[in-house]
Amino acid sequence: MTSLTIQLPDDLADEAKRKGLLDPVQVTELIRQAVNNPKATEYQKTLLQQTSGIWQQGDGLQWQLVQREQWDREE
Repeated sequence: MTSLTIQLPDDLADEAKRKGLLDPVQVTELIRQAVNNPKATEYQKTLLQQTSGIWQQGDGLQWQLVQREQWDREE
């Protein structure tokens, strides 16, 4: 068996800590499942294909950015 070291951005590492996933056995199994079973990725691709082109009111990203700015102001 080969050993592998990975690095996570701080926000993902913090999320992993919050969820209690830092037990090495759990993290190892989580990575093993993600590598062996990429169905989530295929599912996401399918959803993207099914929903692509639904937004017909201009630049969707620009709309999202405006919405997020409003959220920040409401806090």
